[in-house]
Amino acid sequence: MKLDKRLELEACLKRVSEILYEDSEPESLETLEDIEKKVRERVLSEVSPRIARFFIEKKTGTNRGKKRKLKSVLGIISLTSGQAERLKIEPYSRYSPLLEKCCLLLSSNESYRDAERDTLLLTGVKVGHSTHHRKVKNRESSPADMKGKLSEIAVDGGTVRIRGEVGEKSFWKEYKTARLGGIYYGAFYQDNDSLVNW
Repeated sequence: MKLDKRLELEACLKRVSEILYEDSEPESLETLEDIEKKVRERVLSEVSPRIARFFIEKKTGTNRGKKRKLKSVLGIISLTSGQAERLKIEPYSRYSPLLEKCCLLLSSNESYRDAERDTLLLTGVKVGHSTHHRKVKNRESSPADMKGKLSEIAVDGGTVRIRGEVGEKSFWKEYKTARLGGIYYGAFYQDNDSLVNW
């Protein structure tokens, strides 16, 4: 960025910072963590959605179509159906591609409840555990496309504990995993037929 642009940006950001600070109950900000949470909250609600809207309008060159809202790692952004089409956003999708990737990554490594908690901690955006579950279930996994000889097959399985609401009993479900040639991986939850076909 050129020096004159950087100085102009710094002046604008200083004024934005002053406005946000005055409007954020400064007496409640005691620790650095309090400041981090408040700044992220204000950036996600006031700043980054407006910057995103500007970028979207410039990139797509259109404002036509019905307005819709999308949860994003930038906060809740609004765009039109024409903009969504040009940016290849799926119809009826309520989450941005990057936020969806974050959800899938966290859901693959932990329970849906923990993924809900960690998504909020890491991105500042609340995505419910049932949404994490639905996104995983709706995700299509393509079968492995082997180009050479298969030198190794590993199949494993086990049970996973599913937690219910507080006070409810948990229950156990079966899963199967497979690895082909040390390269292709697949996981199947209560779906033996898909494992056989894979």
